Amino acid sequence: MSEENHLRGNNQPPTIQSVAASLTEKAASDLIAVAQATPEDKATWQPFADVRPMLEQLVECCLANRMWTNILQTHVHAVLPEGVAAQAYKELDTIAKATAHLQETSHRLAEVIRNIPDADLPVIVPFPWKLEAGKPLAECCLHPYWNMSVRRAS
Repeated sequence: MSEENHLRGNNQPPTIQSVAASLTEKAASDLIAVAQATPEDKATWQPFADVRPMLEQLVECCLANRMWTNILQTHVHAVLPEGVAAQAYKELDTIAKATAHLQETSHRLAEVIRNIPDADLPVIVPFPWKLEAGKPLAECCLHPYWNMSVRRAS
């Protein structure tokens, strides 16, 4: 029995939604802890030309969380509107700002994941670049967790 179910006194097995939401929140928390342990003067440091700085990856995770929140609600794979990314990179210019926003976007995303009806889990979200392909909504729920976990390891 998961800790979440135990705390609620629920003996039902965990759902994909509860597992994905909990993993998303855990990945965000872990990434935030790593970021907050990074000195601010290292936020934009690149050890190699092909490695993106911590701050850039934090902002990317915020943007990805917003994108996946929209996808999970609409069942349409679409990028964020023009200018949203540029504005985020401009505004989230410190680790403190980026981690606060990552916390917000992760919390919102986790709530959306928890509220996905079971009947929607098999719905295929088509990819704009290959309409005949796509992923079930259940699988899409796990992408934000994967994305933040990869950043934590970078």
